[in-house]
Amino acid sequence: MVVVGVILLVALVGYGLIRNLGKARVYPRRTASETYLRAIAQGMHTYASEPDGMYPSGFGVLIWEGLISPDVLLSPSDARESNIENELLDFDWRYDDDALPFNEMNRFAAERSSYIVLAWGEQRVFNADRVLAYERLDHRASDALVVFHSLEVVRLPPSEAAAEILEAGFEPVWADGSIKHQAP
Repeated sequence: MVVVGVILLVALVGYGLIRNLGKARVYPRRTASETYLRAIAQGMHTYASEPDGMYPSGFGVLIWEGLISPDVLLSPSDARESNIENELLDFDWRYDDDALPFNEMNRFAAERSSYIVLAWGEQRVFNADRVLAYERLDHRASDALVVFHSLEVVRLPPSEAAAEILEAGFEPVWADGSIKHQAP
């Protein structure tokens, strides 16, 4: 009877450890995603602190100005192809006569980024309740990352995040690339 009890105890402890190992991999990714999204928002606010008060026209400007690094554009939680990170890091972000113009840099980065920014090129208006940027929504995920103009990063269920994005006047972009009011 004691042997059965010991075996049961070992099995329960083993089950708990295996279950928690999966969670241990998820939390660092979530924290990194939050940090990357906040870094993008902070870079936008820093850029907009210039006299004209306009947000940058895209990620390329933020990278060229040294306000963010290209590696923050790809969330560790992003399930897309792994070669996207190499494309972002290998890209020539210099802006001069021989390099790509900013609009090409911005397009290149936006196509590969895990994050969607809602205020490119807009006048900086502080509205703490308005969404500034978000991680591409995934209907399979339990939550979605959203950063507000206040730089507060919040995790919301995807449907609530979509509602906040709609309230800001934009169509939500889902992880599969679709633009819909609800999960695809």
